[in-house]
Amino acid sequence: MIGIADQKLWNLGVGLLSKWNAFAFLFIAKYITIKYVLVHLRILNWLVVNSPGAMEQRIIPDLHRGIDGDSQISQNRM
Repeated sequence: MIGIADQKLWNLGVGLLSKWNAFAFLFIAKYITIKYVLVHLRILNWLVVNSPGAMEQRIIPDLHRGIDGDSQISQNRM
């Protein structure tokens, strides 16, 4: 038979454990949500950076540059 003091201690332990479980669940849920969002942001960033429009914007300026890095257009104007 459990005494009154033991029962109160038991109830306190169960109460603390349930609070801890709730805290742990919320922490894990937030961690998973943040990780999920970050992974999808990385995927979206990769798609944007590697889109045809972005590739074209990076390549075209390189076609107008000379070996020394000066623009051929500005050299023709001199």
